Amino acid sequence: MDAAIQVAQRFEERVEQTADLMGPLEGAAFRQAVEAERERLIQEYTLDPAGLKTRLGLNLGIDQPTNAAAGAGGFGRLAVRTAVRATVWESVRALFRAAR
Repeated sequence: MDAAIQVAQRFEERVEQTADLMGPLEGAAFRQAVEAERERLIQEYTLDPAGLKTRLGLNLGIDQPTNAAAGAGGFGRLAVRTAVRATVWESVRALFRAAR
């Protein structure tokens, strides 16, 4: 089985396990929030794949931006990592707020 499919399946299983630990309404809200976030990421990827990869801190490979600040060492990488962490935590907090 392809690694990407396995990762997607494990993610779906974890979403379901987490939702099952909640009450019916909270679980439904959690599933809905996860689906909304997934749709947002798909739209973001469709519009700007390299931008999404940069925001998530993924290796850009051939998508590497040409501006020096995004690929530079030191402060550029620190800024990207900080932005990614903030975005991830913002998404996690939003999911938990939606699940309340």
